[in-house]
Amino acid sequence: MKSGKDERHEMMKKLHRKFMKSVMDLKRCDEGKDLNAEECCEKHIEDMEKTSGNRKENGPVTNVKNHFNNGLPTDVQKFLQCFETLKTCMVNLDEKSVKTCTDQMIECTGVKNGSPKGTCEDMNRMKKMGMLKHAQRPLLKSIKEYRQCSCKCVGMADAGEKETCNVKCTNNHIKKVQDLMNWSRLGRCQSKSFLCSIDGKSSCMDEVKSCVSPDTNMPNDLPTDLTGMCDGKSEKKSIDNRQKKRGMKGMNKMMRGKMGRHHKKMTCEEEKDLLEKKFATMNAAKVCLTTALSCTDGESCHTDYTKCAKNSGHVNMIGKHLQCYSMMKNMENHDSECIKMYLGCLGMGEDGKMTMKMPM
Repeated sequence: MKSGKDERHEMMKKLHRKFMKSVMDLKRCDEGKDLNAEECCEKHIEDMEKTSGNRKENGPVTNVKNHFNNGLPTDVQKFLQCFETLKTCMVNLDEKSVKTCTDQMIECTGVKNGSPKGTCEDMNRMKKMGMLKHAQRPLLKSIKEYRQCSCKCVGMADAGEKETCNVKCTNNHIKKVQDLMNWSRLGRCQSKSFLCSIDGKSSCMDEVKSCVSPDTNMPNDLPTDLTGMCDGKSEKKSIDNRQKKRGMKGMNKMMRGKMGRHHKKMTCEEEKDLLEKKFATMNAAKVCLTTALSCTDGESCHTDYTKCAKNSGHVNMIGKHLQCYSMMKNMENHDSECIKMYLGCLGMGEDGKMTMKMPM
């Protein structure tokens, strides 16, 4: 049985295939002699926005619209409810112990409680994480950091110091998770903006402003200099740990390359470089949004925002599809130059090869 995260990932892959099939059909149509460029574009638009009531038969743009109209996935909604309960409990702590709040969160999310074994570095097995075992990596990292922090409070003899320590750990965890949620909201608002552009609405900028508020849910800037991240870390340690867990049979299997390329272990320096680049693009996307929220130039504000968001680099694969498609659809002349611009926006060269790769 697939997890909710796996199902969403599979959905993204299928959407990408649908988008690309329709784009390749457009390219073949333009290269052929049966239809002219305008007719090819009209056929492509019809294919992309086809509505049949069946997800398999719908066009990819229609499926994305339905995805957003259906709201957040059930497991995400449930987690948000649990998290809001935790925040409310901590605000109204008064005479209650912080354990009251954290226990509510544990019960709400279905996590099976238990003290970390061995050292504070250890973490409970993922199958005991309830709904959180399917969470994204940044959230799991935040949970691990919270456990490491709260574990250090356990051995404190003084009850007051212990309580203060746990309150600090929990409040820091809330701040980190809230920021993760704000970044997620930013990405969702981006995609909604691209969808709005497709329909050519005049109210798109109003929808952006209603999606996110600079005062309440704007994410914090991320560090783009992670110097020191790998200090004292051994690259060999991660391999040794996996060898112990799997034994020689598992290690031999890994060395033979049968575990798949997405299991290749990055060095800490490679991960650091990747994170610095990723954080830089995320900060650039935030600048695009804050600039758009203060823009007063009417409809051009939204056009400038979507271009800026795409160029920032912090936009997912489906968002790139939507932004390029909206540009093509709203062009005044659907001629060969329009198609060439569209394919170039998607990263397709004259040889027909794509630079926009399908996700793993």
